[in-house]
Amino acid sequence: MVETWHKELESLYNEMVSWQIPFKYCK
Repeated sequence: MVETWHKELESLYNEMVSWQIPFKYCK
């Protein structure tokens, strides 16, 4: 249960990071 939640959180974090990097360069 906790492992699955952790993996979900990790993938979500990775998505946010990969989305934020191009966003920062655009500004």
